[in-house]
Amino acid sequence: MQNQVKKIIKKYRVKDVFTPSTPAKHSFVEREQKTSNSLVKALSTPGKQIIIYGHSGSGKTSLLLKTLERTYDKYIITRCMEGMSFENLIADGFSGLGKYYTEEKTNTKGFKVAPEVSASFLGIQAKLNMEMTSSAAEKQKLLLPPQLTPQQLAKFFGEIKACWVLEDFHKIHPSEKKKASQLMKVFMDTSVEYEDVKLIAIGAVNAGRLVIEYDKEMNNRVSEIHVPLMNSEQLRKIILKGEDLLNINFSYDAIDKIVNISSGLASICHQLCLNICFNRDIMETSDLGEKLTVSDVDAAIEEYIEERSDTLKSQFDKAVKKNKKEDNTNEIKELLSVFCRTDTAEITYEELQTYLSTPPKKFPLHKVKNYLNELQAPDRGEVIVLDNHSGKYSICDPFVKSYAKCKIKQSGNLNMNISAQHFKSILFDEILAAFHKQIHLDVNNLDIESMENFDFDED
Repeated sequence: MQNQVKKIIKKYRVKDVFTPSTPAKHSFVEREQKTSNSLVKALSTPGKQIIIYGHSGSGKTSLLLKTLERTYDKYIITRCMEGMSFENLIADGFSGLGKYYTEEKTNTKGFKVAPEVSASFLGIQAKLNMEMTSSAAEKQKLLLPPQLTPQQLAKFFGEIKACWVLEDFHKIHPSEKKKASQLMKVFMDTSVEYEDVKLIAIGAVNAGRLVIEYDKEMNNRVSEIHVPLMNSEQLRKIILKGEDLLNINFSYDAIDKIVNISSGLASICHQLCLNICFNRDIMETSDLGEKLTVSDVDAAIEEYIEERSDTLKSQFDKAVKKNKKEDNTNEIKELLSVFCRTDTAEITYEELQTYLSTPPKKFPLHKVKNYLNELQAPDRGEVIVLDNHSGKYSICDPFVKSYAKCKIKQSGNLNMNISAQHFKSILFDEILAAFHKQIHLDVNNLDIESMENFDFDED
């Protein structure tokens, strides 16, 4: 009798395979060749500064970090936040360099820095540490040491051949962005002496110019790279990679539902898969293999709705809030109702105008473009997304669309008074129904009369 050899399966933690809140690791999926090639060329071109933009959750940071692994040995990431000042930005970038200059001093990485540069760095580091300690204690505005100029910072990056990544740069206040545009110019000028020095700004916006409004003279030395939403095949690859690594098996219907409901967003795909695994108590690679079905997906969706309910409400409330300068609330609501009532994923500007100009409506058509721009901004919850390539608008993700649609239905019945739990149940049913429909109506075929009685509540 022959001895049976048990197959040894390499173990992976599920949280390292499906990563909704952090850059993709083992389940990274390559993007369109044009996008990847543009990024590699920009990273390899001396003096070329980079702006990466696209929808939140589309995988911008994952793509960048995977590409940096092939082009740069060292890089610093500054994660921008609302309220971050230009001084905080400079200080964070400088602090990130500390580990490399410490390594250089002990010669553990095999690179050398000019002694005068290293001495200058350590001197500024000591002064900055004292200033940060004082500012924290006295709650004063951070004052950078006079020696820590943007030019000096760029030189410190150049000396160790590192690049600087400013993640979520769209969160920075406009007044601080203007200063940062000059910072990009400084890095560009410094590349004459240090060809590897590079600044990369990442922003969740629909145009590169909205990340950093740089000077026209920099046009030829800044590469704007758009990272589009994932297509169905790319989302499917995330799931299939997870299957192989975790020794699990999704049914075809389960994969289709995850792909459809993810609506091009890698972050939603990762989150649903992670929820499914956690719900089935799959924490690492399975020994025997697990079969996952549509019912597992439905449970993951319901959990996702529960987790995001407060976020969805906040996002919706931002979209329909009253403007301090003029009360255009009703017009914003009417515009949103078009998106909520159509089963078409995307709508053109002309289609929106066609509906909004249908009698007896008296919508100020000259304001449509302004309102669409407003709804793409952070202070309006970024509920509307513009695809620059197709020129079509859509609600940012299916969960926000379904939430808004439920609010419309709820407010359509003045006597409707339901609990929060019941509302979540209706929302869950609405989301599932949206993805079960096989027929998608064109916006021009909307039942206009049925929309007349729909309005948003004021709460």
